[in-house]
Amino acid sequence: MSVTVSLRELLTFGKQLAQDVLDEASSAVKEREAVIGCTLIPEKEAREILCNPDPSTMYRWSQSGYLRRVKIGVRNYYTAESIQRIINQHTINENTQELCQKNSRKKSRKAPASLA
Repeated sequence: MSVTVSLRELLTFGKQLAQDVLDEASSAVKEREAVIGCTLIPEKEAREILCNPDPSTMYRWSQSGYLRRVKIGVRNYYTAESIQRIINQHTINENTQELCQKNSRKKSRKAPASLA
């Protein structure tokens, strides 16, 4: 018994599979938002909003309760309310904005670990 699959069929299957996974993940996030009653923000976006703290900092903040983390599968999401609370607690002034920009520039200049 042999099965022949064309490249086009394989690509179509792969695209459909990827779309199904995305739809399922999106559905899981929406269900979780409904259960906890707030909007969830993906970790990457949350870090950008908070001036790119290190992932270990985000983890410590979530462990201490400073930032509310919701884990869906292997992905981390943070509640919009906890991010807004942090922003409101810290007045964003010019010095803070400069520090945020410097932090972003430093991280973008770092060489990948494989090159260091």
